[in-house]
Amino acid sequence: MSDHPSASRLTVLIIEPSEQRAARWHALLLDPRATGHDIGLARSLREALHHLSVRHADVVLMNLTLPDYKGADAVQAFRTTMPNCPLVVYHPGDDEALLLAAVRYGAHEILFPFAFDAASVRMAMNAATVRGQQPASHTFTAVGTTTPARTVHDLNNALTSINGFTDVLLGRLPADDPRRPLLEQIRDSGRQAAALLKLLPAVPARSLPTARHSAVTTL
Repeated sequence: MSDHPSASRLTVLIIEPSEQRAARWHALLLDPRATGHDIGLARSLREALHHLSVRHADVVLMNLTLPDYKGADAVQAFRTTMPNCPLVVYHPGDDEALLLAAVRYGAHEILFPFAFDAASVRMAMNAATVRGQQPASHTFTAVGTTTPARTVHDLNNALTSINGFTDVLLGRLPADDPRRPLLEQIRDSGRQAAALLKLLPAVPARSLPTARHSAVTTL
């Protein structure tokens, strides 16, 4: 049996609010040339995080324009909760800057609108799963001081749990539940802390998978 990703049947979660576009994705991924993947669907990032809290996905395909998050914010929120999940992002419009920003915030692969064919999508998903399995050697940041990589790693793990379970709980509470304001405050503080964490440069440490290498695929 081959270990090459293209020989594998992947469990795919699609985060797509449009029923029409979700149907096209479903038809595309069930194409025999795409290996007949197992497919799940979420309409928003919050719904997707709930799905991933109870089900495994080998790779996630995410629209960068969602009802609850958009653009780089969507990628950052996803990464905060699912730091290692292979992520392929796309945007229905022709917004190259938006796609490149998504890469900076942790998307493994991007798809351009004109590349939505079975072969290109299969390659993007396989590349994302390979990159998701490779630990990075250091964290890239934008300020000039350094923080021990172990500290960055431990803080990221703590925030992943806080933000992930907060989103799951919010997804289960009705809109008029009196507990929602407290959870929303925790959520907002967690997002702020996650954003600040990205400004902390880490000392390179080979043993700590504190970040991921990202790359742009021209499809």
